[in-house]
Amino acid sequence: MADERTFFERAQSRSRGYHGRDATAGELAKDFAGQDIHTRVMALEELAAEQGDITSAREAARHLTMTRALRDTHSRLLRIQK
Repeated sequence: MADERTFFERAQSRSRGYHGRDATAGELAKDFAGQDIHTRVMALEELAAEQGDITSAREAARHLTMTRALRDTHSRLLRIQK
């Protein structure tokens, strides 16, 4: 059975399981930084693909905030070659 949830829905579900609440963009970016480069690239590609499925302004704003935090983290890690 395929998981139909988006990247952020899966991340927030894990956060609620671990911490009892949704993660902030900064917390997601911190966890994201611990991933290897291939995992980060796959996650960013998945986020780009999900962009067409956004149905509300609130969801779009949330997606943009989270995506920007992950992209910025990835760019910084690339600059230091990690």
